[in-house]
Formats: sequence, structure tokens, C-alpha cells
Amino acid sequence: MEMNTLIRLPFYAKAALLLIGLYIFTSILFIAQDIILPLIYANGNEYLD
Repeated sequence: MEMNTLIRLPFYAKAALLLIGLYIFTSILFIAQDIILPLIYANGNEYLD
């Protein structure tokens, strides 16, 4: 038995999934910026001398 189950989604479903994914990704970045930005600034200090 061959497991070749390719799911064909219409364009509007692909566009909706893409927009939802982008919204979730930017929401995660917005929520995590208080954690990510201090880590970026803390690790770059040894190159400023």
C-alpha cells in the first residue's frame, strides 16, 4: 500500500494559512522582544572595545 497522500488546498486556503502563520510569527516576536533584545545587546559588548 503506497502512502502517497498529497493534500491539494485551494489558493484561498493557502493564503489564509500563510496570513495566519505570519500573524502568529509576528505575535511571537512581539511578545518575545523583551527577552530577545537584551540577549542581542548583551552579547555584542566585547566587540565594542
